[in-house]
Amino acid sequence: MPKHLNDPNIQHALQSTFTHILFTSRQAVLAWKQISPLPWAAQSLAIGPSTALLLNAPLTAPYATQEG
Repeated sequence: MPKHLNDPNIQHALQSTFTHILFTSRQAVLAWKQISPLPWAAQSLAIGPSTALLLNAPLTAPYATQEG
């Protein structure tokens, strides 16, 4: 079950200093942009070209696969 954004643990995590953030989908990027201030100090990493395009991520996995 997802936790609410006001949960103290979530707030603590959002206020932490990140060095890198790995995004695995376009939806993850859109959700993160809603809860986190821009611009980010952390380096953004993308899995897949469409996620990289939305992020303008300089570091992108060379290919994307999906399991399941």
